[in-house]
Amino acid sequence: MTIKIWSPYIPLQKNYLSQEDSPFHAGLNENTGIDVRWEWPAPGADGNQAYNTMLASQDLPDIIYVWDNFNEGPKLLDDGIIITLDDVLPDYAPNYWNYLQNNPAVDRAVKTDDGNYFTFQSLREDPWLCTYTGPVVRKDWLDEQSLGMPTTIDEVENVLKVFNEKYGAKFGARPHRFKNISTLFAGAYGIDPNGYFVDSEKKVQYGPVQPEYKEYLKLLNRWYEEGLLDPDFASLDDTIVSTKMLNNEIGYTVTAMGQLTNWIASNEAAGGTAEFVGAPYPGLEKGKTPPMIQTENMPFGPGAMITTACENVDIAVRFCDYGYSEEGIFYWNYGSEDDTYTLVDGVPTFTDKILKDPEGLNEAVRKYTGNYGNGLSIQTRGHVQQKNSPEASQAVDVWLGDIDPYVHWLPQITPTTAEAKEAAEFTGFEAFKDEMYWKFILGEEDIDAKWDEYVTTITETMGQSRVLELKQIQYDRFMNR
Repeated sequence: MTIKIWSPYIPLQKNYLSQEDSPFHAGLNENTGIDVRWEWPAPGADGNQAYNTMLASQDLPDIIYVWDNFNEGPKLLDDGIIITLDDVLPDYAPNYWNYLQNNPAVDRAVKTDDGNYFTFQSLREDPWLCTYTGPVVRKDWLDEQSLGMPTTIDEVENVLKVFNEKYGAKFGARPHRFKNISTLFAGAYGIDPNGYFVDSEKKVQYGPVQPEYKEYLKLLNRWYEEGLLDPDFASLDDTIVSTKMLNNEIGYTVTAMGQLTNWIASNEAAGGTAEFVGAPYPGLEKGKTPPMIQTENMPFGPGAMITTACENVDIAVRFCDYGYSEEGIFYWNYGSEDDTYTLVDGVPTFTDKILKDPEGLNEAVRKYTGNYGNGLSIQTRGHVQQKNSPEASQAVDVWLGDIDPYVHWLPQITPTTAEAKEAAEFTGFEAFKDEMYWKFILGEEDIDAKWDEYVTTITETMGQSRVLELKQIQYDRFMNR
């Protein structure tokens, strides 16, 4: 049997021109006994445009594997483009079905508000994998200056001042990691600085208009005015941050565990003595953990949906289910036994074929496994830990501490088609919020003088208050699933 999958994900590693040559893709076909033909957007093509063109075509694939399927799925169901999986999961996808029955929180997340299953979702083995970004500090400098590990905003400020005075170092981070992914400092104030969260009364709130957000911005503005933030703070990227970290220009930052792994490797290769370690997310008071830190849902990223054009639904479903079987989980995460991994005391462990690949571990993982970023499977903790340094894994333990990151977390709520269409009419406030974020921090606008106008513009003039109402309706529906 041949089935077609359209997706911008699970691409060929750069050395391979066809899926027949790709070890992972060829092995997947061999293991499942199904001739899977992957269809990717052309190199350099606009992904959204390619997706819309595919949907509008008269030649739909059997499976669509896309990122925003929690929003896309219900709409595609309404449009008759994909099928519900309710009747086929128990018979043809026993591994995925059993997982859902044993994990009710995930089960709730991967179906519509009406209770219809529609996706084979990328999943994570445990919540540890959902927090992968957090603060990193130069521990060798802390020791040199007899400073303890900072655990509060005030202690972080003191560390920044000492590092700046003694080493000329500043706080710097890639804006995407600091602003869009992490709640590094804002989490201490009990808000999500970039979007929606659930308060203690189970009400959905929009972080960037809360009074606490103003205090968070005033903190960053003060640090910027005092020279504690990198002067190019708004335009740093991973390459520049890495260079500054290795050149002793940054001593406290926020980054992902993969980037921390790279810094440690580069530092060791250069014979450096810097010691980069994970630091706790700071709170406002000593002994009190912050209400929020960076995290994500256990079901994440893309999911696979079966289209109405699929003539062999049972085959397509069986193929998707493979990734949730024990053999499939091992293959998607580690490749082939006795080739790219062996079982050491029952634990799948990468062999030198991956660990000593001349192109490096990350490229080897891309060649032989499918769960590098996301996959049609369950990403395992062992896969992620073996890709990263022990120090990076220890950093995740520090970031999590004894915090429950899901107390205020907004789950994967699902809008109806009508709600999504209405919300799409009120999109300007996000760009305005981003614009004012930098203006407030860099002192281009006086936050005290402009705050009330800023909030009114977002909530009323630009319609965010209506979007918030819709989010609350969707959240209430989700909780009643």
